[in-house]
Amino acid sequence: MADLPNPLSGGDLRNNLLSAGMFRPDKESIVFDTTHFNVVSLLMERMSGKPKKVETDDKSFYTPLMGEAVTIGTIATSTQSGNQVIVTFTDPLLNLFRKHDNCVVNLSANVRGVVISAAPGTVTLQAQNGSGTLLPVASFPVAGALIGQYNNHGRLSHGVPSQSETPIFSQNWVGKYRDTLKLTRDEMTSGLTWTSYKGVPMWSHAQEALFLKRVYKQLEWQLLMSQGGYDASTGTAFSKGLFESIRDPLRGGVNAPQATMFSFDDFMSFIITIGRKRNQKSVQLLALVGSGFLQTFQQFTAPFIQYAGVNNTFGGVDVKGLDVMTSTLAGVTVGFVLVPAFSDNNQTPTPTSITGLTGTIMENFCFVISTNNINSVDGMAMSPMRRTYAGQNETIYGSIRGVIEPNLIGNPALDGGSSNVFSTDEDSMTMEFLTQRGGDFICSDMGVWYVTN
Repeated sequence: MADLPNPLSGGDLRNNLLSAGMFRPDKESIVFDTTHFNVVSLLMERMSGKPKKVETDDKSFYTPLMGEAVTIGTIATSTQSGNQVIVTFTDPLLNLFRKHDNCVVNLSANVRGVVISAAPGTVTLQAQNGSGTLLPVASFPVAGALIGQYNNHGRLSHGVPSQSETPIFSQNWVGKYRDTLKLTRDEMTSGLTWTSYKGVPMWSHAQEALFLKRVYKQLEWQLLMSQGGYDASTGTAFSKGLFESIRDPLRGGVNAPQATMFSFDDFMSFIITIGRKRNQKSVQLLALVGSGFLQTFQQFTAPFIQYAGVNNTFGGVDVKGLDVMTSTLAGVTVGFVLVPAFSDNNQTPTPTSITGLTGTIMENFCFVISTNNINSVDGMAMSPMRRTYAGQNETIYGSIRGVIEPNLIGNPALDGGSSNVFSTDEDSMTMEFLTQRGGDFICSDMGVWYVTN
């Protein structure tokens, strides 16, 4: 805005507060920062230790997983044959069952059959008490999962066909992410504003700091929600984020989509399913939640809270007022961390349509991760969340200085050096950010609880 004639006194209009108040809007010089902080990025920095370097051409890597092996088959047909039951599987090549395997479908009923013969795609079962006892076909329903739990033998036993376990490999990629900020010389020399950055009324000086915050906010969404894949036509890799990693059946996470209002018992069953996978005395889990989920969860826990100064009866010293941040059930301790990014309505504006829930779909997400290390087959302790990168460095950041004066650069780190050495003939300064990174999530002790609409 050009200076206007000053009818009250001489001098620069900006030095006359009365005149400035008449012609300028009332703006505070302090600018408030509403940028969302990066929870997942911070956790990975703290938990992952040294990042994994990926050096393949397509920036892919494979995580070998073992320990989930079980003799199991989905029943396609079950037929009564005298006192015995003949089962065929949906996979006609399935050949995991062996003679003498003790099998069950419904553990609560605990009706067990013993394999007396097995071939690819089929087994024949008889009752534990022998061929003279009826084994009811109703105990082995179509679509049920027949599980071989142990191999039972009698007098003069023999060896059984060998079973060996090989790792399964879950694929992921390291993605490349770029962003750019360009400021022209005119913007840097005529940028006097009422708002200030570090006491200087040159708002152009703040652009770099704001630019980096925007970049890291984008990278937070990448770690959370990116779908893994590779476009061979452009050589573009897409890193698989936490959401898709948990839903990847190879990685063993608990996927819990919700189409209706849930109960406290529903959610705690979900937590116990995750916590009991490790079969340890106590398990520490961390729930990354949106405000909508936390509000619903607090409705369930409120009856158990009795305010007593700084402490409450639910959750111990970490609970203050009605902001429940910890809970413990059956040896599983869960810490709740509110993730501000989930409430970013500019990124996730769609409200949930489920009766009884409030907020957007993303505000009703809950990621549950384990803070315990996972042991490798040879006993080494590994973090369940690991950073990955490609190239010599995970992140490259710097500036391209054009034909501008060095003293116009707000941050000394971006000063290109000598005033007569330029990298471009434009009168501008360009900041470039490049990172080639991703995450490797071992999800056997993780889960995601989310609404579908």
